[in-house]
Amino acid sequence: MLEPVCHQLFELYRSSENCLRRFTLQFLPELMWVYLRRDRHSSGCIEALLLGIYNL
Repeated sequence: MLEPVCHQLFELYRSSENCLRRFTLQFLPELMWVYLRRDRHSSGCIEALLLGIYNL
């Protein structure tokens, strides 16, 4: 369930439209909280999303 959401958020962030990028960034605090509170093995898609946002 979490993987499609992470994928869609990353696709929105990759968009050239600033409103879509801001939409994704509004979830950054919650994504960080979930990433830091969950087991490292079960939060792979969140880790990939956060790394993708950082590297773009």
